Amino acid sequence: MPFAEIHNALPLLQQLPVFGQMTAAITAAPMASAAQFRASLEVAWRNTAAGWSANEFRFTPIQPQGRGRPRAIDFCNLRDRVGIELELSNQNAVTHDLLKLETAYGNNLTTCGVLVVPTVETRDANQWYGYDYYATYEYAEEWLRIYTPSLRSPIVVWGV
Repeated sequence: MPFAEIHNALPLLQQLPVFGQMTAAITAAPMASAAQFRASLEVAWRNTAAGWSANEFRFTPIQPQGRGRPRAIDFCNLRDRVGIELELSNQNAVTHDLLKLETAYGNNLTTCGVLVVPTVETRDANQWYGYDYYATYEYAEEWLRIYTPSLRSPIVVWGV
């Protein structure tokens, strides 16, 4: 499993119990389809008996002025102050995910963030989704490097 990181995120993540739990869940998850992979991780990462929250983590950094509803930001889960995002869809969502993790960090909700994405090899070998226009580790790593000067949050991109 390849990793890309900024701001020494990987050593920080590896010191936390969540790293071992994430590794075990990713290793055990079936790769036959993206849907099965996602479902398996969501079961593992929403196991309240193991200390995970039952739902996506949501927060509202900006309250509306006048009409409108609050704009909430959500990601897959929050554990040990690590924001976890799983991206198995459109590659354009990768930059959105990086911004969500940065916003959570900027609001002092996380100490680091993790973006889990398939590698090109995994995606192609398992025929996940529509190939070229879906998120991959390689694509996410490229955008992480582009945004590094603007990101303050320690972030790990984890290829599966």
